Amino acid sequence: MKTFKKVLASTLAAAMVVTALPVTPANAAAAPKLSTKKAAVYVGQSKTIKVTTPKTWKSVKVKATTSKKSVATVKASKKKVTVKAVKAGTAKVTVKVTGKKSGKAVKKTLKATITVKNPALSVSAAGEVAVGSTEAIKATVKPAKTKVTYTTSDEKIATVDAKGVVTGVAAGDVTITVKAGKTTKTVNMTVKKAILKSADQTEYNKIEAVIVGDTKDMKAGDIKVTNTATKATVAVKSVSAKKGAENTFVIETFTGMTDAKEYSVEYAGAIATFTATDGTVANVALTKTEVPAGIKTEVKAVTKDAKGVTLGYFDLTNANSAKGQVTTALTITKGYVQGSDVYLPAVGDTMVAKLTYHTGSFATDGKETGVIENTATITAVDPSTVTYNYAVTIGDDSAPKWTATSFKAVTSIKVGTSKKAYFRITDENGKEISSYEGYSVETADSTKLVIDAQNLTKLATEGTDGLAIKGVAAGDTYILVKKDGKVAFSIPVSVQGKATATSIDLNKTSVTVMSGAAGTVSESIEAKLKDQYTEDMAIKETPSVENLAKPDGATAPTLTANLSTDNKKATVTVNAAAFASAAGKTGTYTYKITLKDSADKAIVRTFTINVVNKATVQAYQLNMPTEKDTTVKKDSVANNYVVEANIVEMANGAKAGDYTVKNTVEDLNKVDAKDTTIEATNVFYTVKDATGKDITAAGKKDGYIDQDGAKLTVTTVSSDGMKFEKKLAAGTYYVTGTFKVRTKKADGTYDSNSDLREVKVSGSFTVKDSQDTAASIEVKKNALENNTTLTDAFTGKTYVKVTYDGVEQALDVAKIHGTIAGNTAYVSSVEVYVNVTGSSKYVLVKIPVNQKFTNVNGVGDLNKFAE
Repeated sequence: MKTFKKVLASTLAAAMVVTALPVTPANAAAAPKLSTKKAAVYVGQSKTIKVTTPKTWKSVKVKATTSKKSVATVKASKKKVTVKAVKAGTAKVTVKVTGKKSGKAVKKTLKATITVKNPALSVSAAGEVAVGSTEAIKATVKPAKTKVTYTTSDEKIATVDAKGVVTGVAAGDVTITVKAGKTTKTVNMTVKKAILKSADQTEYNKIEAVIVGDTKDMKAGDIKVTNTATKATVAVKSVSAKKGAENTFVIETFTGMTDAKEYSVEYAGAIATFTATDGTVANVALTKTEVPAGIKTEVKAVTKDAKGVTLGYFDLTNANSAKGQVTTALTITKGYVQGSDVYLPAVGDTMVAKLTYHTGSFATDGKETGVIENTATITAVDPSTVTYNYAVTIGDDSAPKWTATSFKAVTSIKVGTSKKAYFRITDENGKEISSYEGYSVETADSTKLVIDAQNLTKLATEGTDGLAIKGVAAGDTYILVKKDGKVAFSIPVSVQGKATATSIDLNKTSVTVMSGAAGTVSESIEAKLKDQYTEDMAIKETPSVENLAKPDGATAPTLTANLSTDNKKATVTVNAAAFASAAGKTGTYTYKITLKDSADKAIVRTFTINVVNKATVQAYQLNMPTEKDTTVKKDSVANNYVVEANIVEMANGAKAGDYTVKNTVEDLNKVDAKDTTIEATNVFYTVKDATGKDITAAGKKDGYIDQDGAKLTVTTVSSDGMKFEKKLAAGTYYVTGTFKVRTKKADGTYDSNSDLREVKVSGSFTVKDSQDTAASIEVKKNALENNTTLTDAFTGKTYVKVTYDGVEQALDVAKIHGTIAGNTAYVSSVEVYVNVTGSSKYVLVKIPVNQKFTNVNGVGDLNKFAE
């Protein structure tokens, strides 16, 4: 009973405690709150903060303020607060929430801290880009959706697109600015003419280099190959683009690189290195194992090192089994081998070649040891599966020099013009096929082009017989090349419309002359008639020159034009005397010149003559051409290359006359300024090259710089009949003329009351030279026959072979450079006259040799041998 009472008492007490506590609904203790109290936002981005309120709150309103509007702005809408980042910094956002609960007003103030950050931007890019090539700038930005923009400091140096791809335009330095929001990064880039990316040796004397950029004018002389250990320079023989490999060029040197040393290759300031082969033969192989059926094709045996670098070439009929040689044992069922040419008559025919590299070492049993052997099978395939190149050039009656470096095919002909078409077919290695049997050509559209359709016949020399071709109607068409009656290739040809006059070229559109100046003072304006192809046209008759405008009250002098002997240039001579005060007034005169072509089509061009008042001499000026091209061409003559300079007197911007010498004085420094017997002295000229070196004395000694009174003559190229020799290298030359003179009076006499004063005038001219001087020499034999002189060896073709512009030369030796001791000579270089392709002109070039010759019986003409 007692126990029951105790339990009951405890239960009642617990019940009383529970009854004493208030009863609250599940959400009654909840209060408004923000979805975040801290947030980081990037400039330009927005952040939404949600406001959560209890369900018991009705008519809820939200207002928001920011402590720093310059950092972040806020906008409240319903139960959302939008924070927009303005600039980097920290802002406190205050959110006031009001509403009603059980009919009573309730409110709550909430706070959030917003940190505004600038977008994070990092960039990476190459430090250089080549002209015409691209490099991409990689930009990493946070937040990822931030817009990134790119700008260039100079579009003439490099451009950049919206994706950050930089394209080189011209050599120079440029800054690319990358911007994300208000964050900016810059990338400094150097634009180079070209960039040499890599260089790898492929043959003992050949390198394959990857070069991006402007390589269109690249020549052998632009590339420098150096042994980095010995610092010796390896002369470069040629450079050519590798077919089918973009930006890849084959560099051929005069000598081999087989010493396992490191070599550097330099072009346009960029350098790449490679390690040369050690010259150890590891394998023998063939240059090709497939040949077109029925066509003689060159195949050679080659030796290679362990890395596949080719070390030597050998004919398949080579019988020399001495050390370092490769002999070939052939198993032939059909066809034949002739030197390095393989002929297999039908598809599927084969020829087995067993190749043996000889070491020249023998065991005691007489057997050669260490030989390297390999067996390869040559198979004839369908010629249509072999890549051939088909070419045509349209010209006159002389066959083209296809192999000349300067050769450029012409694939256009004008309407109504008859020419000759020459064809050439080469294999994938650029070698002309040995037989044109079965090949024929015909026009694809006889309404546009007519050609003498017939089989192609190989000439004994080079090229093919020229076939008669005529343009009929303007438009693009094709010449079809057929093999055994089936079209093998179509060569595009453009038939151009009949030439018609379209424009006039003037060497000057305006000249200034002095009214009343001496009659010998004149200016010349030259006019040429151009067709729609910008070629010079013959001018039908003497052009008319007519005045269009003149100063008020003036009388315009009559001007005439004289035609050149070939009728392709009209010259208008403007004599200052014609504009004397009696004839006209100072001011601007406008004239028009009219030129007609053979069809009487007239073209008009205007020019102006500015006439200024006569005045005494105000200044002196050096008068000479600004540029001289020393390229020897088919039509070159000696006076093409002369630069003449003289002093002219100037006043009011016009030529008052030529400076004339009144007294001959050998040393200007000895002239007394007060000596009234001296009026105007000789001009003393100096000529300096771009480095500042004075070449005047050497030029006078050699005869290409001459002075006569006030006139200077510089012969940039000398000639002896058909032989031309360059006297000045390409570059800029600076001329200074120094003389002493008294002041001239209005009547042209010298004022004896004035002091003699020294005058210096200067100017420059630029020598351009686009001559292809890529000459190379191949030494066939170093051991001369008895009684052979060194001059004889270089003159004939038994010991050396010289090519220029891709054409083998019959040598005319001018000078041999090197040393000679007894019957041994070391020749460093040779100067020879080489033929300008397609002409009877010859130009002197210097070719590196760097070879020893033995059994030398003197040099012949001793004057031809010099250091």
